Amino acid sequence: MNGSLFAQAALAVKTLIKYQQRLQLSFDIATSSLPEFYQQKLLAKADHRITKSGKIIIKCQQSRSQDFNRQTALEQFIELVKSVGIVQKKRIPTKATKGSQTRRIEAKKQRGATKAMRQNKTGY
Repeated sequence: MNGSLFAQAALAVKTLIKYQQRLQLSFDIATSSLPEFYQQKLLAKADHRITKSGKIIIKCQQSRSQDFNRQTALEQFIELVKSVGIVQKKRIPTKATKGSQTRRIEAKKQRGATKAMRQNKTGY
């Protein structure tokens, strides 16, 4: 009985220490001083760290040091905001070269000629 009580107390202390080291960074997008472009892109982004109410919540408990967890959470936040700022270039489809076009037309003519030779001719 005494041993199980000690184990429960040790587990409670361990979880308490764990939660004291955990860091939670919260950031309200709507009330921030970010440019409108970033605000709209962040709200439209499908990320589990962004809530429906427009808040970014980053939880970090990787290390036993709260300072290191704070740095890690800030790095994750900065990376999230930077990822929104990257705009993908629009893809411009390439045109077929003249050589490929002529090869395609020649191949079609050759297939047409082969099929024309296979047709039943009624004049023999």
